[in-house]
Amino acid sequence: MRRWFLAVLALVTALTACARPADPVSHPQETQVHTTAPAAEDPSAAGVAVSQEEVEAIISHSAIFFPDHPQVYLRGKAYPVTPAPFLEEGVLYVPAATVAAVFGGSFVEVEDVYYLDHMGNVSIMMEEYNVLLFNSDPVIMDRTPILREGELCLPLAGLGRALSMAQDKSVRQQTFLLGGDGPLEEEQFAAVRQALLGSCLPEGGSSPLEPLAQAHRLDLQVLEQAAKQRTLFVTDADGAIQALWLDDLGGLHSKAYEMSYRYPPEQVFVSSKGTLRSLTTGKKLEATPEEQYQQELRQATMRYMELLAASSLGADPQAQTLLAGYLAAVAGDLTCESYVADQRFPYETGIYDHASGEGAWAALVATARPGDMLMFSAGGAGARYGCFNHSALVLEVDRDNGSLRLLHARSSEYGVGADLPMDHVCYDSFRELDYYREYDLVFLCRAGDMSQERAEQMAWDAYDRFNGYQFGYGGRLGLEETNCAELIVDAYDGAGVQLLDGDYSSRLKEVLKGNTRNLVPIPDDLMFSGKVEVLAVWKD
Repeated sequence: MRRWFLAVLALVTALTACARPADPVSHPQETQVHTTAPAAEDPSAAGVAVSQEEVEAIISHSAIFFPDHPQVYLRGKAYPVTPAPFLEEGVLYVPAATVAAVFGGSFVEVEDVYYLDHMGNVSIMMEEYNVLLFNSDPVIMDRTPILREGELCLPLAGLGRALSMAQDKSVRQQTFLLGGDGPLEEEQFAAVRQALLGSCLPEGGSSPLEPLAQAHRLDLQVLEQAAKQRTLFVTDADGAIQALWLDDLGGLHSKAYEMSYRYPPEQVFVSSKGTLRSLTTGKKLEATPEEQYQQELRQATMRYMELLAASSLGADPQAQTLLAGYLAAVAGDLTCESYVADQRFPYETGIYDHASGEGAWAALVATARPGDMLMFSAGGAGARYGCFNHSALVLEVDRDNGSLRLLHARSSEYGVGADLPMDHVCYDSFRELDYYREYDLVFLCRAGDMSQERAEQMAWDAYDRFNGYQFGYGGRLGLEETNCAELIVDAYDGAGVQLLDGDYSSRLKEVLKGNTRNLVPIPDDLMFSGKVEVLAVWKD
């Protein structure tokens, strides 16, 4: 996995400055644009005065697209785009390579996978899937990319994410922007279209948001602005929330957030800077639906780990029964009946009742053997959906001193196997060493049916193999790299125990398919594999 990923990044880096050098798309020819703002009395501008200076400021700070128009206007210059931007199922598509080149980026294809490099950020995509991977962050697009005239075309919103640019649009004026200084009003869009194309479009028909505006006595333009910015939400009589947005043809779409959490019922909300404000009452809530959904997923993941430990350690039949519902919840079904029932009336596993203190740590050390794995969790840190933030392989057990020697993949200039204080964890380490101070939960786990001698050999083979490796990706100091879960997967694989099904080196495509949220294995993946047994638990 690490060699494959490094090879991909090296390839992208090498091609950043020379992608498709013979293709005129890589070096689009610019044409100076001369703008003329519409006069205040011009009926084509809807009778609204927009100054010449205002129009020029908008044009100079934005990339502007029109459907079926074979040019993009960037900072007052026109560049040819092939194919011309087009609408498909209510979504505006633009050719990724051409637009990336206009903005000084590069776009390459390697074995049916496409890479867009812009200002050091690498976005990865495939034609078949509607997921764009921005660095390591999956971004869900409205539609899958489309191959047209030999060019991969992306929904404009997805391309904006790859370029780290905000988008804005006017459905009535069929004018679309990337970048800019903020949302525009309809009269500004009309003036920009008038300046660039010589005419603006007449007012359209009724808005699909009019019934909502009338029912709640709200300003229609406020709702439309929020809908096109994807910050508009409504709740039903039960407090279930859904997002509303307008596509590029003015069609209304919705997305329900399937979770057990309930918001105030029958209200209209807008989100801004991590807060949710009710347009109905004016009150503010701290968590947006997306943040609330992610928080509930994380809590469901942590609860699953607790139930797994209860099932492994105490053969708890009730915990075992609840695991299936929490697996469904973690997969995104936060309305699963057994999950919702347990959320309302949680089953007390008691698994943490006697898992704290020095005695619990001594019991964990007494159970451990070389080749086992430790899972560490620090509340509020780590993966967005995850429970465990770190994992390590046990090399040696010192029961007399209550300590474990560990093999880490960690962010350190010393690399793996440097025999630092953090490699020898004991009860006092969680208070004395900065490395462990935030960790408040530890699981001791084991997988496979190996003799103690074979398990110990596996651990030291891993030490020999990974000694000197760095954590993460980027080739620091020229050393090879791994991550914590990857190190454990490779170690067990070398002993004939496959922790993750399939070829996990192909996770890039699994991310693009939407089958996994992480480009590399994380400790949670090991715990969800169904092949790991929990042997002991320590909780601060």
